[in-house]
Amino acid sequence: MKNKHPHNPPDFLNEVEKSSGTKLNCKAELLLVLAEAEKNNGGNAFEDLIFTAKYITGLIKINKSSPEISEEDKDYMKKDFSANLQKVIALIKEIISSSEDKVKAYFEEKFFILTKESLISMNELLADLDKIESYLNYYKRKRMS
Repeated sequence: MKNKHPHNPPDFLNEVEKSSGTKLNCKAELLLVLAEAEKNNGGNAFEDLIFTAKYITGLIKINKSSPEISEEDKDYMKKDFSANLQKVIALIKEIISSSEDKVKAYFEEKFFILTKESLISMNELLADLDKIESYLNYYKRKRMS
């Protein structure tokens, strides 16, 4: 992951915000995840995390914008959403596995337990990860041209 973006995590996230034109919802948590991914050579897990987050946000958009989805397709999308959400949780847990217990407990309470508040927080985190994936795709295209 070190060669995927040009700066340290705070500068990188500032660039993502600038590029997207919006503030990140979970910037402090993203800084921690990025730092842990760098420290623990979790670049592949982070790449998988942002890709999966982008996929989930795409599923949400399709579900919201397509009122004529069949019940069979809705059931498939619910299962796919659930499986990929579990994957995101597992990837974050993997990335922060060497963090202090209080950090792990914070993520558990804020994002992983099944409450309305944690689902809202997770949705905000997924949106932020989607912005990071979009920025990295832009950055890769820019470097290739």
